[in-house]
Amino acid sequence: MKKITLLSVLTIFLFFQKSNSERKAFMINKTIIHQQQDSLAWIQNLKKFKTAISLNDKNKIKSFFNFPIANPDNSIWQLIYEDNPKMKEQLSDKPAPFTEHDFDKYYNKLFPDKFFNCISKLKIDELSRKGETETIKFKQDNFTTYQMYVTIDSNERILNFALGTHKVVKNKKGEIEDNEEYGTLYIFSIRNGLLKFIGIRLTA
Repeated sequence: MKKITLLSVLTIFLFFQKSNSERKAFMINKTIIHQQQDSLAWIQNLKKFKTAISLNDKNKIKSFFNFPIANPDNSIWQLIYEDNPKMKEQLSDKPAPFTEHDFDKYYNKLFPDKFFNCISKLKIDELSRKGETETIKFKQDNFTTYQMYVTIDSNERILNFALGTHKVVKNKKGEIEDNEEYGTLYIFSIRNGLLKFIGIRLTA
């Protein structure tokens, strides 16, 4: 049981001696302070995540997950089996949850080199000021570039890492026939200053 001190009793007594407007102002200020503290905490946790990624520290990265991960639309498995059409075709309408064992087994599929490269260039200070940021463009080959867009939804307390790829399709004559764009959205929640992985969304 939490111990009630003389100071806490006095604080409660003084609080109820205030007018309604004063109590409302008190609660608003308390909420603002809490949000500011929460903001500072998630920024620090994002920096820890960035460091863990840069060091390729699998166990530290794993601490940003709560297993098993619910996967209602198969997106995480579609990403894992991106280069395996046969396995993609066999995915069930009721996909299995993504477990810690799956994380260890498919770690490099979940976080490919493109993700690591982009996170290393993530401008956290700009993200905290503007609520959004983007990395430089990376060249994968003569036809393909990629970059990451990061946004925060303050109302929903969601952090989105959108890894986008752009590919130029040319015919045998070297003429541009099409431009393909697709991406992977990594979604994290922000709760009490902590970042936790929610899931994957694939875009095309």
